[in-house]
Amino acid sequence: MAFKTLSGYIQLSRPVNAAITAIAIPVACWLTGVMKDRISDIVLAALAGAFVAAGANAINDYFDIEIDRINKPKRPLPAGILSAGQAKRMWLLTSTIGIGLNLFLNMPAFIIACAAVAALYFYSSYFKRTVLMGNVLVGAMTGMTFIYGGAVAGSMKRAVFPALFAFLSNFGREVIKDMEDMKGDEAKGAMTFPIRCGIRPARRVVVVTMLLLVLSTAAAALWNAYNLYFIWIVLPLDIVFLIIAAVLRISASERQMHRLSTVLKICMMLGLIGIIAGSF
Repeated sequence: MAFKTLSGYIQLSRPVNAAITAIAIPVACWLTGVMKDRISDIVLAALAGAFVAAGANAINDYFDIEIDRINKPKRPLPAGILSAGQAKRMWLLTSTIGIGLNLFLNMPAFIIACAAVAALYFYSSYFKRTVLMGNVLVGAMTGMTFIYGGAVAGSMKRAVFPALFAFLSNFGREVIKDMEDMKGDEAKGAMTFPIRCGIRPARRVVVVTMLLLVLSTAAAALWNAYNLYFIWIVLPLDIVFLIIAAVLRISASERQMHRLSTVLKICMMLGLIGIIAGSF
C-alpha cells in the first residue's frame, strides 16, 4: 500500500514535466554566460523550479478531479490512489520548498517564484476554465522559466528567445489539450476556447501559433542569436510544427489531439537541446 501511495505521488507530480522545468532553468542560467563559478545557484534554482512545477501539477489535479473522472480516470485522484486532501498537502509542501530554496538565491528570483506559485494556483482554480486566458497563463509561466533562470544569473536579455519559444509551443499545446479534453470539460461546465467558440476556431488558433513558432525560430537564426547547430536541430522541428498545422486543418479527433500533444512535448525537449548546442 505504501508503494502504491508513493507511486501515486510520483504520478501526481508529472515527473517528466518537472524534469523539463529542471533542465530549462540551468539552460537559461548558462545562456547568460556568467554562471560558470556558481554551480550551487544553478542546482538550487533547478530544484526550486522542479518543486514548483510538481506542486502546480498536484493542485491542477486537485481542482480537476471531477473532470479527470471522465477524461483521465487512471490518474491518482480519480483512481482513488490518493485523496484530494493528500494532493493539496503535496501542493503546499512542494510549493513551500520551491519558494524557500529561493531565499538562498536573490530577490528577483524569489519574487518570480512567489508570483509563479500564485499564478499557477489561480490558473488551476479559475483561469483554466476561461476562454484562452488559462492557455495564455500556462504558456507565459513556461516561458517565465527562462526569465527566472536569467534572473538567477543576473542577466535576462539572452533568455528572451527561449522564453518566446516556450510560450508559443506550450500555448499551442494547451489549446490542443483543450480540444482533446472537450468531452469531460463540457460535462463539468468548463468554458474552454474549443467549447465556447468551437473546434474550428481552436484549430485555427493552434495553426497560427505553429506558424508563429516557425517564424520566431527563423528570426532567432537571422538575428544570429545562435550558431549553425541551432539551425540544424531546429529546422527539422520547424518541419514538424508545419506538419502539425497541416494535420489540424484535416482532423481534430480526441486520439489525434493526444498524439499531437505528445509530439509537441518531445519537440520542447529537442528544442532545448537545439538552444544549448546553438549557444556554444
